[in-house]
Amino acid sequence: LMTLHVNPPVCALDAQCKLEPWVKHLRSKNPAKRSEAALALAGLAKENHLYQAGIVQAEGIRPLVRLLVAHAETSEERVNAIIALDNFAKGNVENQLAIAAADGIAALIEELRSDRATERSRAAFALAHLAEGNPEHQVAIANAGAIEHLVHQLLTDSTGDHGNAAYALARLCEGSAENQNAMAAAGGIEPLARQLGSDTAVALLMSAFCLARLADGNRDTQLALLEAGAVEPLTRSLTADTAGERSNAAIAVARMASDNRDTQEAFAKAGAVEHLVKELFSDVAAQEKRNAIFALAALAMYNAPNQQAIAAAGALEPLVHKLRNGNEAERGEATLALSHLVKGNEENKLAIGKLGGVEPLMRELKLQNIGPPLSPSKRQPKKTLLEYFGEEVEGTEGAKGAEGAGSVQGAGSVEGAGSVEGAG
Repeated sequence: LMTLHVNPPVCALDAQCKLEPWVKHLRSKNPAKRSEAALALAGLAKENHLYQAGIVQAEGIRPLVRLLVAHAETSEERVNAIIALDNFAKGNVENQLAIAAADGIAALIEELRSDRATERSRAAFALAHLAEGNPEHQVAIANAGAIEHLVHQLLTDSTGDHGNAAYALARLCEGSAENQNAMAAAGGIEPLARQLGSDTAVALLMSAFCLARLADGNRDTQLALLEAGAVEPLTRSLTADTAGERSNAAIAVARMASDNRDTQEAFAKAGAVEHLVKELFSDVAAQEKRNAIFALAALAMYNAPNQQAIAAAGALEPLVHKLRNGNEAERGEATLALSHLVKGNEENKLAIGKLGGVEPLMRELKLQNIGPPLSPSKRQPKKTLLEYFGEEVEGTEGAKGAEGAGSVQGAGSVEGAGSVEGAG
């Protein structure tokens, strides 16, 4: 996307003055002017939140959707309209509702059928932002047939399709057992697992991001991913060169292994325990270390052999150190992992006692109000573990659009540590 050199608006009225001329051009009979206007609005939405917030009052959403439905004559025009809708939708609930009300969901899903990879990829990314954190839109997008089209994108030869399709599927599956099962029924398990071995960084990163949400709290999809061969490539990703890949892999391990002995044993056999424990001693970002701790907690959950293996690999000492000396968040992480490591395991209890960890562990269990894991007949809900999960590297736009955007800009957590995002 070209950089628009505009002065930031000083107020909402100023934003309206800049938006309205471009919105007017969206209704032009000249396709070049319409394309230029869509591109300009996309840039303004990204430039400043006041521009983004002002598009509804400027009545710009519906003409952008109409460019997709009826008027767009060139691929460039369509792509620029999609990018504009995406930029206005991202993180703005009012705009998301306006896009849905203008039949934008159906228009974007129609773009998933395009024979042009750029249009498909951009539409997938826009749908991801419409679904994110919005259960109603998750249902609407899934019911309109998006999941089948997105799974098809995972099967195409176009690497530009893969990352954004996986990201959109991740947002649709997030917290939705119905969509998780729909993705599995559409044949999405095996192609997603194959993407874990991709030589394309974006596809690899987003496949782990999606896998974590597909497996979250769903034993059927956990076992299907195991059967599809996801364990070994995820374990390899724990030692990847990039922090984002390692971090996303750790969360995917945690989600697949939570309260599932079959997947726990498979990850242990593949060497995940040793790789994750090494992260505790590495000079890596706090978020990455946090995600490794959550994965270890999930592997230890009601699993005595894994409890022993994690202790034998040297995890207890750094975890007790965090428990005794860390900040509130670090103590919570250590409490979660250690509580799973000592449940029913006298040897680990004694080892933690020798390290001076029993008293602070009991104190934190009361303060954190999570309690040690209960007996298998009275297990805590899975969200007791999952709600403490850290954050991964978020979506990326993968393919370049008509304006030449789509580069990966950073790595880290979703918020505050630099998310991977395209330049949309």
